[in-house]
Amino acid sequence: MVRLFLVFIYSFLFVKCLQAELAGVELSTIHRIDSSSEIHYELVKGRLLFEVDPDNSYNQYVVDLNLAPLNNNGKVSFAADFELLRPMNPNEGNNILIADILNRGSRRAIRYFNFATDYDSPSGPSNLGDDYLMKNGYSILSIGWQFDVPNNPALLRSYVPVIEMDPNQDNGLVRSDFFVTEPTSTHTLGDRGHFAYPVNSLLVDQATMTIRELYSNKKTIMPRDQWSFIEDHDETASSILSNEGDLNAVMINGDFQPGFVYEVSYPSHRSAVSGLGLAAIRDGVQAIKKNLYIEELYDNTSEPMTVIAFGDSQSGRTLRTFLYDGFNYSETGEVVIEGFMIHLGSNARGGFNQRFAQASRAVDRNYDYPAEVFPFSDNFSTNHINGQVDSLLSKYEASDYPKIFFSNSATEYWRSPAYLIHTSSDGENDLIPLASSRIFQFSGTQHVPSNNFNWAGDQRISIGNNAKYQWFLRALLQAMNEWVTLEIDPPLSQYPNIYEGTLIPAELLTLPESIPLATNANLNHGYDLDYGSSFQDQLIPSIEPPIRGYRYDLRVSEVNNLGNEIGGLVPWEVFVPLATYTGWFPGNPKSSIGMVIPFSSSSLSLPYSDKNSYIDAVRDYTANQIEQRYLLAQDQELILREASQLWDILVP
Repeated sequence: MVRLFLVFIYSFLFVKCLQAELAGVELSTIHRIDSSSEIHYELVKGRLLFEVDPDNSYNQYVVDLNLAPLNNNGKVSFAADFELLRPMNPNEGNNILIADILNRGSRRAIRYFNFATDYDSPSGPSNLGDDYLMKNGYSILSIGWQFDVPNNPALLRSYVPVIEMDPNQDNGLVRSDFFVTEPTSTHTLGDRGHFAYPVNSLLVDQATMTIRELYSNKKTIMPRDQWSFIEDHDETASSILSNEGDLNAVMINGDFQPGFVYEVSYPSHRSAVSGLGLAAIRDGVQAIKKNLYIEELYDNTSEPMTVIAFGDSQSGRTLRTFLYDGFNYSETGEVVIEGFMIHLGSNARGGFNQRFAQASRAVDRNYDYPAEVFPFSDNFSTNHINGQVDSLLSKYEASDYPKIFFSNSATEYWRSPAYLIHTSSDGENDLIPLASSRIFQFSGTQHVPSNNFNWAGDQRISIGNNAKYQWFLRALLQAMNEWVTLEIDPPLSQYPNIYEGTLIPAELLTLPESIPLATNANLNHGYDLDYGSSFQDQLIPSIEPPIRGYRYDLRVSEVNNLGNEIGGLVPWEVFVPLATYTGWFPGNPKSSIGMVIPFSSSSLSLPYSDKNSYIDAVRDYTANQIEQRYLLAQDQELILREASQLWDILVP
C-alpha cells in the first residue's frame, strides 16, 4: 500500500526556454512515496508542453508534421502527461533514468523489475512490489506518447494536433478489424475502447466490410445493404478525432457473431499527427535527463543522467520504431537514450508514426497491420524480396549506436517470425548482431508469465505458463547499467540459431509421443504487406486491407526429449523441469498463452528422486546462472522458495 506522506497539489506553468523542444511544464502533484527502500522517493506528476520546428531536419520523420497548425512562434505545439518517480535527494540515486515506455497508457517498468501488480491508478503508483528499483536508486520516467488511449484517468496520454483534410480528396484509408465474444448489432471502429477515426461521409461508397472465420484467411464481402455506419456515443472512446455527428461505429443487420472476424475499410479526412508521441519521448527524456526544470523544485547541481529505455510488447515495438525513425537524436543532434531494453518486440514495429495510426492494434487480436516490416535487425542486411539494404539503426552514425538488449519469450517465435532479428530475411542464414547489441530468447516461456495454473481437463494441462523470466530481466537491467556507465561488457547473447541446429521450422518440431498434444497446423505466419505506393513513400495507406506478398515461415526453438526448448536463455523451471513448458497454445496460433504439462500428466518420468534432490538441482543451476550474470545472487533464495512451492503443486 502506497502511503502519501506529503501531498501538495498545484497547477502552474513554468515557461523558460531551456531548449526549443520543451516549452514548459505544468505540475499537478508531488507525492512523497512510502517504500521499504532506505532511499526516500517522491512522485512528480503533470504535463510536459512541447513545440517543435517543422523545418528542423531531425523532425523530418514525423509524418504529416508539415500539415499541422503552427503557433505564434512558427512551431507545432503538443503536450504529454508524465510521471517521474525519483529519489528526493538526487545524491542518493544511481543517476540512471529509466524511460518507462508506456503500453497503451499503462506503466510497465515497475511491473517487471519490482514484480508489482495493480500498479496503475489516477494518483500514480498503487503498488511498488518489492521495491527493487527504489532500493537501487533508479529514477523512472513515464511519458504519455499515445494519443488515442481510452479516457481513463489512470492512463497517461499525449495531446497532439489533428489535421483536417479536404473531404473531397482521397486522403488514404483506415481499416478496423474486430471479433466479438457475444452477439451484438453494433461495434466501434476503434480498437478496445481506443479512439476511432471518423468516416468521411462524402466518400462513404468506397467503404467495404468482409467477414471470415476466426484464424482463417478466406474472406467474404458483406453486401452494402446489410450494414451501415453510425455515431458511437461511448464516453470512454470520445476523442479529439471526432466531432458531434461523426460516424465512428458500424451497425449490421442482425448481429455480429462470435467466431468470426469482421473487417471494415473506409476513407477518413481527419488524422492525428501521431509521430509527435515519439517526439514527446525524445524531448521529454532529453529535458529531464539534463535536469532542465528540476531547479525550480529544489537546488540541484547533478550531472545529466544516463538513460535506459524499457518497453514490452507494444511498447517494445514502439522502441524499435523510435530507433528506426531516427528519434534517438534530439533536435540539436545529441544522442538521447544510451541503452535500450526492447522486450517482447519480436521482429516488429507498428502503426505509431503514420497517417491514420492505430497504435493499439496487436498481433494476437488483429490482422495485417504494419508491424513486420523490413528491416528487422540492428545490423545491415539485404531484403531478399526486393534487394533493399537497411537496418534499424541506419539513421545513426556508428559512433552513436546505443547499447541494446532484444529479449523475447517463446511466444514471439510461435506467433510471429521473431527469428528475423537474427537471421537473413529468408530465414536461411544466421545474421550476426552488432557488438553493441545482445539478443535473448527466454526459452519455454509465454508472452507474459501467468501467476496461476489454469488446469484444463482430466489430464491436468495448464492453459497458461508460469515460467518467470522477470528474474532474467532484473539481472539484465544491472548488466545494462554497467554497460552504459562503466563499459563492462554484458553477458553473451542466448537465442536459438541455425548454426547450432537449435532453430528449426515450426512444422518440423516433434514433441515426445508421451505428450498428449500436437502443434497446430494453422500457424500464424507473417507476410510482406503492400499498402500502396503512398505508404512506402509517405506512410499514407492507400490499399486497405493490404495485399499479402511473401510469407515468412515460422522458425522456433528445437526441444529435448522432455519437450522443453533448448535454444536460448533457459529459466530454471524449464532447465530443471517438473513439466513440459510451451509458449504456444494449439487452439489459438496467435495467442499470447502457453501451456504447462506436468510429467505426471504426460507419462514422462520425473528426473529427480525426491524434493530435496530437485531443490539441489535448482540451486546448482541458478548458481551457474548467477556466475554468468544472467541472474542476481540476491534472487536465488526467492527462486528456491518458488521451486519448493512448484514441487508441491506439480508432483502428486
